Amino acid sequence: EREQEIDTAARREAAAMLLLEFIGKKEALRLERKDVEAHFQKLAAMSQSNLEVVKRYYQEDHRARELAAALMEEKILELMLAHAIMTE
Repeated sequence: EREQEIDTAARREAAAMLLLEFIGKKEALRLERKDVEAHFQKLAAMSQSNLEVVKRYYQEDHRARELAAALMEEKILELMLAHAIMTE
């Protein structure tokens, strides 16, 4: 039963990611360098770190790719929320 729950959760997450990717492509959303820079500056301020240290951290391994994916997901979700219709 636990394996089935894990499988179901994984399928839902995969479907959600595909849907977000589809919306991003349909809306021609692009992650721009200024989006990444703004995020680096926010992280540096929050952690009271040097901006260059934050940038170097994300240049290691696959962190830059993971960050880009997370920022793109955030951008798509923000677009969806901006166009959402609230009902009671």
